[in-house]
Amino acid sequence: MSGVFETLQERYRELVERGVGGAADEAFVDAARAFLIDARRGGAAVADAGERSQLRAYMRFVGLALHRAGQDVPELELLPLDRERWPAAVPAGQPPPVPWWAWVLIGAAAFVVLAGLVAVAGYAAGVLAAGPATPVPPTATAVPPTPTATATPIPPTETPTATATATATATPTPPAAAFDNVAIALGVDGAGEPLLAGDVFDWNTKTVYVVFDYAGMQDGPEWSAVWTRNGAEVGREAGMWDVARYGAAGRRWAVLVAPAGDVLYGGEYVVTLAIGGEVQAERAFRVQYYVTPAP
Repeated sequence: MSGVFETLQERYRELVERGVGGAADEAFVDAARAFLIDARRGGAAVADAGERSQLRAYMRFVGLALHRAGQDVPELELLPLDRERWPAAVPAGQPPPVPWWAWVLIGAAAFVVLAGLVAVAGYAAGVLAAGPATPVPPTATAVPPTPTATATPIPPTETPTATATATATATPTPPAAAFDNVAIALGVDGAGEPLLAGDVFDWNTKTVYVVFDYAGMQDGPEWSAVWTRNGAEVGREAGMWDVARYGAAGRRWAVLVAPAGDVLYGGEYVVTLAIGGEVQAERAFRVQYYVTPAP
C-alpha cells in the first residue's frame, strides 16, 4: 500500500465515521470537498491499479453525499499517473520484462554453442573419410651407454622464509539514516511538493502537513512524527520502516488533522521527526487564536 493511498484511505474512513449519508453540516462539507480535491491530485502518485480503483470508489461515494446535501461536487476523475516520478508497479506473480541486452547475450551464447557443434561434426566427418590408419613397424635405434654422473656436494643455502602480512580491508559503511529538507504546509501535491508552506497559519486551519526528505533508511528502525501544542502532545504517527514500500531514499509526509467538525486550536506547535528514538529534525509553527470581531 502506497503512503499517499494510505493517508487518503484514513481520511475517507474519518469522513464515514463523521456521518456520510446523514446530515451534512458545514464542517463535514468542507472536509469532504478537501478530500475529493486531494484524492484527485493523489492519482498522480498512486501507481497500483487496485488502489486507484478503490480511490475512485471513495470519491464517488463522498461526491454522492455532497450531491444529496445540495452541494457542488468537485471533479471526480483521478489525475493520470506521473510515470517519470511514480512508475507503475509490476503485478504480483508476473516476472519483470527481460531487458534488451539480456536477449543480445542469449543470442551470442547460442551462436557460440552452434559454432562449436558444427566444428565437432566437421572433424568427425574428416576422420571417418580418411579410413583406418596403416600400422608402421617399430625401428630399432642403438642407444650409446650413458656416463654415470658423480655427485658433487653442495653447501646448504639459507632459504628466506616468507612472512605473511595481514592487510586490513576497509568495509564500506552505509550512509546513516536521516530526515532533512523539512517544510510545514497546508497541503501536498501529487508530486510530493508542499503547498502553501509557512510557519504562521490562520485560526480556521484544519489540517497541517510536515513534508520531509529521507535517505539511508533500512528495514526495521521505528520512525515517528510527534506533534505538540504549547508543550503537550496532540498527535503522533509512528511505525517500523519498510524499504519494500517506501524505499531507502525519497520524500514522505505526515499530517495533523483537527478533531471532527473543529479547527486546530490556536497556539505554538512543534513537530519532531525521529528515527530509532533519535531526533532528526524539529519545526515550530503557530496557529493564530480566533479573535472576536469588534462590534
